[in-house]
Amino acid sequence: MIFLSRHAAMPLLLCLMAVAPSVVPAQDVAGTNKDSGQLGEVVVTAEKRQETVNNTPLAITALNMTQLQDAGVNTISELTASVPDLQIHTEGLVDFVGVTIRGVSNLVYLPYGNPAVATYIDGIYVDPPVGFSNDLYDLERVEVLRGPQGTLYGRNATGGNLNVITAEPKSTFDANFDMSYGNYNDVMAHAMVNVPVSDTLAIRAAVMNHRSDGYFSTDGDTSRNYGAADDTGARVTGLWTPTSSFKWRLSFDGYEANGTPSASIITGTNGMPVNGLSPYHQPAYADPEPSNYVQNGAIRSRMELKLTDNLSIAYIAGYQHTLFNYVYGTLGQVGAPATPPGTEAAQQNHATTQGHEVDLNWDSDKLKNVVGATYFGENVGWKTQNEIVNENYSSLTDTALYQREVYKESWGAFDQATWSPVTDLHLTGGVRYSHDRQVQGKYQVLSCAFAPSLEQVQLLTTASPLCAPPHGVITTPAAGGKWSKVNWKAGVDYDVTDTALLYTSVTTGYKQGGVQPGLPAIFPSTYKPEEMTSYEAGTKLRLLDHTLNVRLTGFFEDYTNIQQSQLDFVNGLPLILTANAGVAHIYGGELESEWRPTTADYVSGFLTWLHARYDVFNNAVDPRTSALIPSLAGSQLPNAPDISARLEYHHDFSLPNGGTITPMVAPYWQSSSYSQPLNVAVYHIGSYSKTDLQLTYAAAAHWKVAAYVQNVEDRAVRTSDFTLQGRVYSDFNPPRMFGVRASYQY
Repeated sequence: MIFLSRHAAMPLLLCLMAVAPSVVPAQDVAGTNKDSGQLGEVVVTAEKRQETVNNTPLAITALNMTQLQDAGVNTISELTASVPDLQIHTEGLVDFVGVTIRGVSNLVYLPYGNPAVATYIDGIYVDPPVGFSNDLYDLERVEVLRGPQGTLYGRNATGGNLNVITAEPKSTFDANFDMSYGNYNDVMAHAMVNVPVSDTLAIRAAVMNHRSDGYFSTDGDTSRNYGAADDTGARVTGLWTPTSSFKWRLSFDGYEANGTPSASIITGTNGMPVNGLSPYHQPAYADPEPSNYVQNGAIRSRMELKLTDNLSIAYIAGYQHTLFNYVYGTLGQVGAPATPPGTEAAQQNHATTQGHEVDLNWDSDKLKNVVGATYFGENVGWKTQNEIVNENYSSLTDTALYQREVYKESWGAFDQATWSPVTDLHLTGGVRYSHDRQVQGKYQVLSCAFAPSLEQVQLLTTASPLCAPPHGVITTPAAGGKWSKVNWKAGVDYDVTDTALLYTSVTTGYKQGGVQPGLPAIFPSTYKPEEMTSYEAGTKLRLLDHTLNVRLTGFFEDYTNIQQSQLDFVNGLPLILTANAGVAHIYGGELESEWRPTTADYVSGFLTWLHARYDVFNNAVDPRTSALIPSLAGSQLPNAPDISARLEYHHDFSLPNGGTITPMVAPYWQSSSYSQPLNVAVYHIGSYSKTDLQLTYAAAAHWKVAAYVQNVEDRAVRTSDFTLQGRVYSDFNPPRMFGVRASYQY
């Protein structure tokens, strides 16, 4: 496996810098042609075949590398302000990235949880969503599919899909390099070289490095701040095309992070730290020293064989092994740094996943059909040591290195076809059968009396005096569950003209059930899959001689058996409990547009309206007090603001030397929302704006230099929280960030 050290990657980064000596025309924003002033077409593969965004009959946003960089998106966790009805929430202390689309969320950050939005890299399903805030570099595009995608993608696509497509090797030489420096000593560098080795083989190599001091300062109380980065990644991709009918794409991807977790800070009803200090300046108790280590290696392969002019077959496979270990203490306690944190913990994790898919694709004028079968397997293990307010928990080694084990397996078979009885009318139907299995092994927890430090907690054993009765070993038995589901899709789309598409569809999706063994009888030992049926209609228009794109979507989603989780104490142990909460009806509209009024101007933006409320949510539990709440009907779903809007504007000023100066402004605003189903003040996230600015100088060839400011307002915005023993611990977005970036394109 290709785990990558930062020391090994730096020479490679310097080598890639050295091979980039000349130029091709500068890249513009995605899908635009500066010379003609027209907006080009962005090709996507959301329906497992190549189509343009404007011809794909579903709600989809695609962003290329230039757009991501202009929007200040360097990690998945920064996508919120760039895509309609998308919210990214983090539990920084465990490096967890959760994705919410149209109010459908995943709030379970432990390895046995399952997401409600499926994430794929180059067609391979990614799980667990820990370490996925990895820096984005050398990408073809990011596709965000809104609404359930159960037919083509199967399990855990209740809310939609996030598809990351890395850049493919090309048949011509290419290279680029960029480096940025910002406040908090934030240094980021990327480099790429693409080499056509022969007429049939091309190799593309890319590297990245990111370091920063961290913007959650402990004012010197710990050796490193929270939120510090020390990340290195490398990817090598080969494309072999020995014949015109066969090609094989193979990539090796390595990543290593040696930073610190983001801060989780005790907050009050005003959403700010209870100690009255800024979230970005928090004194910290000296124990523990924060650390966040992620080591990831992946191999991804795609083979395609064209059998006839209309028929092709593809085999996609991937293997990934991840280690993710962290140590943290919460911040914000009154009396710090003398006062110990409310909770501190260390966790050691590993995950091994594999995925396989075979697709048979028929493509003709009258019929387009993809038939496929999929398999996914995952083994996750972890052990945890906690110190929580005068009571400690230290994991015991059972029969393996990692004390808790979860195994997940999923099989699926699907068929989706689009038939065109006449040239402009297209009828789509699809069906999928999925079968899922999850097993959680027996595990033991050692409960002990208070120890002076987390380091001493990690050394506790059954022989330790602190663990003598009435403390001791608590054993939880093994348990498992199986679930099967049939999903389907039906749709109609009509090309009113060559530049106007109307579509409507009904689609379904589901998120698999789960197990939670060893709970008292009042708690369910398993919970059922959650399900979604979505009704959607929209139009996609290319107007004013292809200088204006308009995409408008309306939707209604019937969301049932919603899985709701919360952290609570059971038998003296901190556990995440999950139950099927009830029903929600979600509806709204999304407007998305790009416009090039002149060859020098570019405008894009979106406006969304979302109504996401629980219709049924009986016997809810207050996370702060564990008190039973008879009903939360009418409450807003987490991370589901009613309104969000973004506008981006560029103007190119031409210079006598052939260069250009391009200012960019990108304001974003969203209405208030809640981080939890319980809509009370402490979980309220107020409405906020976030404005990004950028000024770019592009030479006539080769170079670009840009100055940027992100979050001009310097607003501290909560992204998520968890509640433990009555305290609410919140994560916050970055403060104002500014810096300069230089890039060189061969």
